[in-house]
Amino acid sequence: MRKKRVLILGGTEEAYALANAVRDMHGLQAVTSLAGRTSDPREPAGEVRRGGFGGRRGLEDYLKSEKVDLVVDATHPFATAMSRHAHAACENLRVPKLHVERPPWEEKAGDAWVRVSDMTRAADALADHPGVSFLTIGRQELGAFRRWPGRTFLVRLAETPGEPLPLPEANVILTIGKGPETVSGEALLMTRHAVASLVTRNSGAESGRPKLEAARQLGIPVIMVERPPPPGGPRAPDVAGAVRWLKKQR
Repeated sequence: MRKKRVLILGGTEEAYALANAVRDMHGLQAVTSLAGRTSDPREPAGEVRRGGFGGRRGLEDYLKSEKVDLVVDATHPFATAMSRHAHAACENLRVPKLHVERPPWEEKAGDAWVRVSDMTRAADALADHPGVSFLTIGRQELGAFRRWPGRTFLVRLAETPGEPLPLPEANVILTIGKGPETVSGEALLMTRHAVASLVTRNSGAESGRPKLEAARQLGIPVIMVERPPPPGGPRAPDVAGAVRWLKKQR
């Protein structure tokens, strides 16, 4: 009997964990798609596909040619284009799809969050927060902060950028080859660089909590970019929920 093929749209910890889980599930075979944002990503279990699909139509062609039976969108909460394409493609082809949507971070007592809807408004918000800004938003949207020439930024990236950053005054910190961040480590980093504000996206990842805890301890305001609305269709908050959904689809 043919195993059902599961396409996992990956890049997150949930995607890696799900690939491991599917490997041990009877009747299912997974292939994980990695977008290629980093040059040497960690290998998930099972089959791997690298690179983009070429939009919705490209994804539809892939789903048909590879005879994909199920799709699990376990991309980053801010990977809006990929999620939108996946939703449209699966609806058009009537391929069952699940979106894994981890819960967002919630503001706690002692936090000083400034909630904004997008990166442009995050840059606007810095008008009220002079001094060094710590940007933990990746490199894709750094250009939104070019309106502040001469201002110093501390930028955290996964790896060395292949081209000059749009912020000439940025001090870059790389995470490649480093272990998980800790609250004490984040607090020391912010203190050493005289960080006056933190700009981040509400990804909800556990790995990102230490910087929020450190900002709370130091009284540093956080410019929090809220996540976009999720696509339609069934959703699960974690890997366990995704596994339950997959078992029902076998």
